[in-house]
Amino acid sequence: MAKLSSSETQNYIEKVALLAQKEALFRKNNGRNWSLPSVCIAQSILETGWGKSSIMTKANAYFGIKSGRNWKGPVYSTKTKEWYNGVDATNITDTFRAYTTLEDSIKDYFNLICEYGRYAKACNTMDAKQCIQAIADGGYSTYPTYVNEVMTLINSYDLTRYDTILGNIENTVPEGPEVDREALLNRVVDDVINNKYGSGKERVQKLAAEGFNYREVQNRVNIKLKESNPKPSVNYYPKFTGNSSSIITALNAVGCNDTSMNFRKEIAVKNKIVPLKFMYKGTASQNTEIMRLLKAGKLIKP
Repeated sequence: MAKLSSSETQNYIEKVALLAQKEALFRKNNGRNWSLPSVCIAQSILETGWGKSSIMTKANAYFGIKSGRNWKGPVYSTKTKEWYNGVDATNITDTFRAYTTLEDSIKDYFNLICEYGRYAKACNTMDAKQCIQAIADGGYSTYPTYVNEVMTLINSYDLTRYDTILGNIENTVPEGPEVDREALLNRVVDDVINNKYGSGKERVQKLAAEGFNYREVQNRVNIKLKESNPKPSVNYYPKFTGNSSSIITALNAVGCNDTSMNFRKEIAVKNKIVPLKFMYKGTASQNTEIMRLLKAGKLIKP
């Protein structure tokens, strides 16, 4: 399994947890079968190697659910292993369900676990071990140590803390923290700034695939960049209100003591009248533009 930094593992956990909590709580509050976010998170980690399986993440398939005969959505094909006798691995190629976004993948995971009778014992329980054992017993995976590996992830990363929002089976008031969406968004913003989501269409697709609104994230990115790189203060000459057409007279009138050709070249470059100093020749059109800015109070001091 791929090694990630602590911040990367936490980012991954929280982006999945946010959607898993949302779906589980929606189901419980509407009187439908529900399953545990902790198990959902751990299974996605195990199935995708912390989201590092390129073929799965490109398909937004975070749970390795086989397509089957009744699946009408998109699919992808890949090699995999099955342990039909519980001991020996058999290499096969099979088709798996693909999705538009991570959120779609998580919703379909809950539909599978919560709506199929063979997983009934995995539903409506706050016991993570019972939940994943029932999922394995229902035929989700033939991997011999699947349950143990899922439970190791749950225990190692304290994933059951994301279950407490569901309260207990008697519907007591839920206690415990939800994913801090604001903190998660801030980390995603930092990742965007550090180019982990690419740019343009790639950024839009990657953010959408992980359940984030591109416009919301990009607005936050723009604000943070603006705050961290404030525009330098701009100093303008006072507005010239006289009638003289002489640029030298006008500059003197607003307190500019240096009206030499060299200094006017600096003024012209600063105000983007010319790109380079040597290009300022003191022509009528160039001085007219300086005068226009001066009369508008928009002539920037070098």
